[in-house]
Amino acid sequence: MEEIKILEVIPTLKSGGAERLVMDLVLALNNKQKVKVEVLTLFNSKEEFYYQTIIENKVAVKSLNKKKGFDINCLINTFKIVKNSDVDIIHCHLNTLKYLALPCILYKKKLVYTIHNLAEKDAPGIYRIIYKYLFKNSNIIPVAICNNVKKSAISYYGKLLNNLPIVFNGVNIKEIVNSNVIKEYKEDISIKFLCVATFKEQKNHKYLIDIFEKIALKYENVKLFLAGEGILKESIKNYVREKKIEDKVIFLGDRSDIYSLMNSMDVFILTSKYEGFSISILEAMAARMKIIVSNVGGNGEQILDDYNGILFDLEDPNKILVSLDKLLENDKYNKNAYNRVIELFDINVTAKQYLELFSNINN
Repeated sequence: MEEIKILEVIPTLKSGGAERLVMDLVLALNNKQKVKVEVLTLFNSKEEFYYQTIIENKVAVKSLNKKKGFDINCLINTFKIVKNSDVDIIHCHLNTLKYLALPCILYKKKLVYTIHNLAEKDAPGIYRIIYKYLFKNSNIIPVAICNNVKKSAISYYGKLLNNLPIVFNGVNIKEIVNSNVIKEYKEDISIKFLCVATFKEQKNHKYLIDIFEKIALKYENVKLFLAGEGILKESIKNYVREKKIEDKVIFLGDRSDIYSLMNSMDVFILTSKYEGFSISILEAMAARMKIIVSNVGGNGEQILDDYNGILFDLEDPNKILVSLDKLLENDKYNKNAYNRVIELFDINVTAKQYLELFSNINN
C-alpha cells in the first residue's frame, strides 16, 4: 500500500464520546505503517482534554480558532487549509461538515463524514436538506457508526443512503484493562453505580435520579457517581438536594481517570433519551462492569438484554428494580460484556476498517 495521508477534523478535543473516539482512532492509525495522520479542530484545543495525549504521540494538531456561532473567518481559513493541504482523505466529525463541504468540493478533496448520532439529531432542520443534497450530488462519503444509525439515515435521507457503509465505534481495550483501581472507591460502599455522561437533555439525568432514589430505598449503602460536566449540572444538583439524597449522589466533574473509575465501580447505568453508539457503554463493557442502559439508538447493538447487561424501555423504569438482583448476583453479564467488546468493538478493528475505506476511496 502506498502511503496515505489523513486529516481528522473535529470541533474540539474536550471530554466527550466522539472526541475520545477520534483520539483513539488517530493513535491507532498513527501506529500503522505508511499512514500519516493529522488533526484539525475548529476551536482552540490546546487546553482541552485530549490535546496533550495526541501531541505526545507525535501527531500534529492545528486549530482554526473558531468563535461561537457561525464564523466567516473560520470558513475562510478552512478554504485556505483545504486548498493548501496535501492529504489524501479528510475525515470529519460532528458539525464540521458545514465548514468543509464547499472547500472540499471546490478543490476536489476526498471527504468522509461520520454520522455520530441518529440522523434527525445529527442534521436537524435545514441541515437535512443541505446534507441530502451533498450526499446526492457530491463525492462526500457518509459513514454510519452502527446499524441503528444507518437505519435512521435511510429513513431521514431516503434510499440514496441504502449502501451507507458502517464502521462500528471502538475503544482501546488494553488501556482500559490495564488502568488502576482507585482504592478509596473499593471500601465501605456495598453497590457503586457510575454514569459517565455530559449534563444535557439527551442524557436524561433527572430520570436517572428518580430511578436511583428508588434503588437507594431498596438497597442499603449504595451510591451513584456522576462523571461529566454540562449546562444542566447545577439543575441536577438542585434536584438531588430536593430529593434529599445528596449524601448518596457524588458529582465527580470531568475526569481524566474514567477507566480507573470504571474498574473501581460495580454498575454502569445510562438512561439516555437517544444515542448513536455510545463510547462509554463500550468502555464499561471492557472494564467488566455490570451494565444497565436504556433501549435507544445503538444501545441494543452493544447490550443484548439479559445476556451482557440489562436493556430497559424508558416507559418501564421498574424493570431496573426487578432485574437488579440477578444482575448483581450473576457474573455472566460482565463476562459476556467483556467478551463481546473484545470480539466486535476494539479500536484497532475500527482503525483497520476506516483505513480500508479510505484506501478504497483514494484508489
